[in-house]
Amino acid sequence: MKSEQLALLVPLQEAQLDAPQRDVAVTVLREGMSRNGRYFTPQALQDVAAQLDGLKAFADHPAPTADNIGKPRSVRDVVGFYREPRVEVDRVRATLHIFASADWLWSLVQEAVELGRPDVLGLSIDSLASVRTQQQNGKRTQVVESIPVLRSCDVVTRAAAGGAFEHIVAEQDTANAGEKEKDLQENQSIDPAKNSPNAGIDPAHSSHIEEVSMGDTAATTIDERLAEAEAKLACTNALHERLDTAALPAAIKGKLRRRFAGQTFTTEVLEQAIQEEVETVRTLTGSTNGVHGVGADKARLSITGTGAGRGVAAVEAGLARLLGVRDVAADEPIPAWSSIREAYVQITGDAEVRGAANPELSLVREANEVTTSVLNHALANAITKRLVQDYGAQPQDWRKFCVIRNIRDYKPQYRVLLHDFGALDSVNENAAYTNLSWDDTRETYTPAKRGNLVVVTREAILNDDLEAVRRIPTKLAIAAATTINEFVYGLFTDNPQLADNTTVFDKDSQTSHKNRGTAALAASALQAAITQMMKQTNSADKRLGLKPRYLLLPPDLYWTAVTILNSTLLPGSQNNDANPLQGMLEPIVVPQFSDTKDYYLMADPAQIECLEVGFINGQETPELLVQDNPTAGSVFTNDAISYKVRWEFGGGWLDYRGAYWAEVA
Repeated sequence: MKSEQLALLVPLQEAQLDAPQRDVAVTVLREGMSRNGRYFTPQALQDVAAQLDGLKAFADHPAPTADNIGKPRSVRDVVGFYREPRVEVDRVRATLHIFASADWLWSLVQEAVELGRPDVLGLSIDSLASVRTQQQNGKRTQVVESIPVLRSCDVVTRAAAGGAFEHIVAEQDTANAGEKEKDLQENQSIDPAKNSPNAGIDPAHSSHIEEVSMGDTAATTIDERLAEAEAKLACTNALHERLDTAALPAAIKGKLRRRFAGQTFTTEVLEQAIQEEVETVRTLTGSTNGVHGVGADKARLSITGTGAGRGVAAVEAGLARLLGVRDVAADEPIPAWSSIREAYVQITGDAEVRGAANPELSLVREANEVTTSVLNHALANAITKRLVQDYGAQPQDWRKFCVIRNIRDYKPQYRVLLHDFGALDSVNENAAYTNLSWDDTRETYTPAKRGNLVVVTREAILNDDLEAVRRIPTKLAIAAATTINEFVYGLFTDNPQLADNTTVFDKDSQTSHKNRGTAALAASALQAAITQMMKQTNSADKRLGLKPRYLLLPPDLYWTAVTILNSTLLPGSQNNDANPLQGMLEPIVVPQFSDTKDYYLMADPAQIECLEVGFINGQETPELLVQDNPTAGSVFTNDAISYKVRWEFGGGWLDYRGAYWAEVA
């Protein structure tokens, strides 16, 4: 048990105008959990009520500096005093009289009430309190058991202990004040002598306050009260947040705040009450199209432009920008989100991230059509854009020597290669032309489907784990690049069979394909390989004069290749001979090549088509498909947005003559 100085903020109460005596009905303190984490007991309320009559009200607290400790307050700071204090159910109410010298404060109060924002002002008690630490649901809570000394209750700008606005006191209320006070004391049994500010305590020695420990029964009661207070506080916060986003008239907002103040309630009950008020306003205004603007206050959203809702395209653009997609554009202002949770809440209206859309709170223009699938598809499109962007940044050197084609289905793909003709025959005068016989061969490959499931969990959104969600497309892009690279370069290392029942790099290279060597990478070895390729012949046994353009090699041979291909003088020569290989080949490092000695030469596909990669429907990047049904699969069982990553492609060798393999032992 300990005592401490306590400064607590509580709001002024709502009021009606026209009160020449400058009296304002206020709630000074509420029982239960305050916003600063203290729990105020009924005894604390009784203590405050007993000391409040005639208590001064100052403008602001003094600055908490060493010079101000124990220093009297300035008379210039006095703005009024309290009278008619009383405990009513779970709060301390009183009337605050504001002096004529504080006309500036009275103007503030009147204008704040008129604009429906009386919460811009508040009250803060300056007191000595007896506080006990209580464990509740694993959290440490300070229980204010009594307030033996109440020094002042000052007008400030922030409130901490709850309360509801009531009214500016009219003269007829003052006439009945004495009778109300009499009934109050009879009902509440307040003992002024027992609760006087100086009863048994010297404020200068507050650390010597003697407290009596509470027994198990009392502690259990406090536990129950704490649990109830936490529930009420959560409902109060939810009430304020929901009404802040509803474009209802200020008077109706005040009515709802008074109706639900200090209560526990469900979201459904609150929403039903709001909708009832919507219908009332619609009836009173005679609108046949509904009450415009009731629901989400779109102007409060972090969107450039007017307060209207946004189309799905703008939402998708906002998510794409959030995920780091460059050059995002839309036909209307784009939401400027800073977190995945913020985007989720504003798109779905699901402020509590429960997984159920609330169209009334959604920023999407077509609010009556908003479901969680709007977010699912928008996020899928944004992730896809980032996936395409990041995939484009991955190494795709295979495109330099492969032919890219659009294919329609999963059927085997046949590529017919017409056999070559020899030289044309000479034709004598008036002689007949001779027929050239021809034939063809057919190479085949079959496309395949590749993919996985990727989910964005409710936890990731609730925890606002933007970086985790932002990394998804990047990781998918890397996985996609790895997949296609392993596929293409596997066509080299696997050395598959062609239609003539020989492998691409046939072992009997001297009598069949003649595109295989065994020399280690060196200038002389490359010259020999290039010469061999230039001697390649077509099916009519005519030389093609092919020249390789690309040198494919493992990382281990990169520096050797750079030295050979970039040196001005012939590497290893002592005679300053010119390097004929300088700039002839473009080295391409292939991380998938695990053999540290082997290398390959490839001709330009514009000269001869050797390798083909075909994508179904021309989809050259992975596509992201959303699981639409919110009651099926992992959406229903795991609280997750499920995406299917799919990529359909295939490929194979068309011709061996534009390739060369040096298999070094």
